[in-house]
Amino acid sequence: MFSITRKQSFNADTFLLEFRLPQIAERAMPGQYADIHMNVDGATFTLPIVAVDRAAGTFAVIEQARDLPTEQLSLLGEGEDVFQIRGPLGSSSRIDADGKVVLVAEDLGVASLLWRAKAFKEHGAHVIVVLGFASRDRIFWIDEFAAVANELYVATEDGSFGVSGRVTGVLQALCETHKDIERICLIASLKHMKRGAKIASDFGIDATVSFDAIRFAAGAPSIFDHADGTQEAFAFSRAAELDAETVDFEKLLARERALAKDAGDSGTTAYHPPTKPQRQPSP
Repeated sequence: MFSITRKQSFNADTFLLEFRLPQIAERAMPGQYADIHMNVDGATFTLPIVAVDRAAGTFAVIEQARDLPTEQLSLLGEGEDVFQIRGPLGSSSRIDADGKVVLVAEDLGVASLLWRAKAFKEHGAHVIVVLGFASRDRIFWIDEFAAVANELYVATEDGSFGVSGRVTGVLQALCETHKDIERICLIASLKHMKRGAKIASDFGIDATVSFDAIRFAAGAPSIFDHADGTQEAFAFSRAAELDAETVDFEKLLARERALAKDAGDSGTTAYHPPTKPQRQPSP
């Protein structure tokens, strides 16, 4: 059994859990994940490792309560136990740029971005961070990013904080004003990573994509048409960080729509990609 050493809630459904497990904390790198088995008969959660404290032997994950299993996980508190933890698993991120890098994330992808931002900064890069949220009340870790980034931009889709709009609009503007960007890293919804990859291609900038913001399985290993992306049991959170130009976003988006439709037709509860928030009418 493994005890939760710290829990932090960011908003109504987003929470951080920290565990003390030196075997993971000592070896984990940005981009890797852990399997957390809540109890003998319960679900196994595959979650990106978002932070480690090597001296204390702890690591942290962030998740959202969006269905019954994740709601059950969210109810656990400090001092309570989970049955089993495995990790670190998967491949680490490519942290090899020392020029200007633009790191873009939205929603749960923000959780995975902070450790990458720190790693790029330690590598000597000029770090530009773009964070996207649905609204002001969804924002988390803004101070932590401000302490790391050379430039920080926050976009909200309802315009309640920072730039009004999506992360791709900010990315487009940055590429137009910064002519020396070396790398773009995207951790967002499929739709926005597709758009971000197109922007990177238009400006001739190397780009990678990660699926840490998408916490549901979608399809078979061949969905990527990418030799290095093969997995025994495919799930987005297990997927390698890939070069954006190698990803067939049209196929992924079609599969995402099909799975959402299948879940709706069967009457089951399933995670659906977040929809654009509606603006409130003026009083």
